[in-house]
Amino acid sequence: MYAGLLPVYVATLFLLHGLSPVPWLPFGFFIAAPVLILAAFDPIAQARGLRFRADDIGFALVYLLGFVPLLMRPSAIGMQNLLYAGQWLVIWVVAFWWVREWILISQLRFENISKAAAVGCVLLAIAVISEFILANTTGHYLSDFVPFSIGDFPAATVLDDAFLRPRGFASEAGFTAIAFECLLPLSIQWFRLRRIRLLALVLVVVPGYLLLFSAASIAFFLATLLVYVALTRGAAAAALIAVGAVGLLAGLAGAFDSVYWVFYEVILRKFAEFTPGAFATNSIGFSRPEAYSLAFRLLLERPFGIGWGGISQHFADLEPVLDVQLKGSGLISIPLEIGAAAGIIGMTCFVLLVVRKLSALGKVASQPARLTFFSLLWVSFHHMVVLELWFPMFWLSLALADCVRIQAGRQSERSALPSDQSTPSGRRRSERMQNLREGDSEWARSMLG
Repeated sequence: MYAGLLPVYVATLFLLHGLSPVPWLPFGFFIAAPVLILAAFDPIAQARGLRFRADDIGFALVYLLGFVPLLMRPSAIGMQNLLYAGQWLVIWVVAFWWVREWILISQLRFENISKAAAVGCVLLAIAVISEFILANTTGHYLSDFVPFSIGDFPAATVLDDAFLRPRGFASEAGFTAIAFECLLPLSIQWFRLRRIRLLALVLVVVPGYLLLFSAASIAFFLATLLVYVALTRGAAAAALIAVGAVGLLAGLAGAFDSVYWVFYEVILRKFAEFTPGAFATNSIGFSRPEAYSLAFRLLLERPFGIGWGGISQHFADLEPVLDVQLKGSGLISIPLEIGAAAGIIGMTCFVLLVVRKLSALGKVASQPARLTFFSLLWVSFHHMVVLELWFPMFWLSLALADCVRIQAGRQSERSALPSDQSTPSGRRRSERMQNLREGDSEWARSMLG
């Protein structure tokens, strides 16, 4: 059960609102949580190493720091505070801690994870391509045929509002893009082994990803690529790629109006949200500039935070925060949401934990480590501007970072032993041979008198 259901969990990671019975819990949660309950009472799972590990203390510290502001004002604790605190804990336990332990006790190889990720990418890409065609010919979306846990879908158009934008199995296209960000790097190991698989990647997965028209995802892909190249090939190589890409794009945009138009509609138009005019006129919901401005004010004026769910609680109570009347219940960023809840120390600890896992991956000389590094960094960049902590993609990449590091350490220990000592039977044979050698030496000494 442990090994069998885990690839299903990975392959269906993109079911964020589709087929999920609860808005704040994706479909995969209802695969992982029951298996966790079974494993908690399974002595075999416990014997294989189901346990908390050193880095988990850092997450516990961040979590506890989010309660400090609440304990200082216990009379102000409301239902949203309790819901958010519970949600953070449940998502961390199921989507990170348990998924990591699930991979380890299942002894699943990275090749299996890569294959499951590839299946997920292909299924998601086919769904996105089909939805793009369907939406722009009949006006129907996947949500018209597949049960979704929510009913509110923001209208989204692209290319001068000429096309309807597909959203996949989430409420927004950008959320589906994060599923690609997690799964696509992990799938490369499987795709690259056969030519027909590479064709599926190029002809199905890449077009499906691009049809989401996610400016943030594309921008963060480029940022991730530059960081990856800088770490593996040097800063000069990264700078050369950056200058070359900018020069090529500028040349094409200057020479062809159609190229400039597409670049503006897909990328540049998204940055209009940060202009002063958009900041002033956006009255429905938090704009990103408003959310980030409030977040930075909180970090400066409330350095210890306002507790888990503090923004959501004030929004529910119609109470302002730092004299700002709230337009939403979140700060549109996981690090900033943690900073608002657990203060500067909590946010710093969280960021350092992610950086620590990335750094550990950088020290492992293997393809799984490199692909997991790319996946985690890409998703982490995007979650700087997206909250949705209950999405499993970020947590899966974090869990895999630990698994790759742990499995590399075990492999290193085995390789440090003589070749016949890597298994229990081999160690017993080695001990017998050592005893025989010691016996032979003793016999030789006795014969020499």
